Amino acid sequence: MASQINVTPLIVPIVNWTDFLKDVSDLTGQSLTQNIDTLQHKLSPHARFLMALMVLNGETDLFRGLSYSNAFWKHLSFSFLISAPHHVIVTCLEFSDLKVSILVKKSKTECLAIITGTLKEWFDAIIAGCSNQRSHNHRILFTQCYELFRKIQLDHLWRDYSREYQSNETYNFTRK
Repeated sequence: MASQINVTPLIVPIVNWTDFLKDVSDLTGQSLTQNIDTLQHKLSPHARFLMALMVLNGETDLFRGLSYSNAFWKHLSFSFLISAPHHVIVTCLEFSDLKVSILVKKSKTECLAIITGTLKEWFDAIIAGCSNQRSHNHRILFTQCYELFRKIQLDHLWRDYSREYQSNETYNFTRK
């Protein structure tokens, strides 16, 4: 019988916009959102935060900064509660920089884990995990993770990758 894999978001960062924008404006005299507000795209709060950091750092090509991993991605961390076979959890940690904070055995082969990583670590893990070189269970796990990032409108971060949705309901990511 096939194992059931479930991914539940536990910790998704919320940006304290009011204090962040006010403090930066007070300290630098700079409006971080002026350039962002003129963009004709609907952006998630997480994407707006990353763009604001880029503006603060003097970056001008804000969309380019969102389409490749950069130093600002370390400021956003995410934690997911994952139920999967023990070997799937262990091996995904071998090919990624994600961290397990809690690991509980549910049965002889199944476990429950809280896995945490920065946006960069999740980005890299999803690319590695959604590869035809990985097992079906890994692709299921990381397809669910990618879908959670898509729900919070961060899927554009992977725009340099083709996402082939396969008949087994998983993605295969390849560099464009």
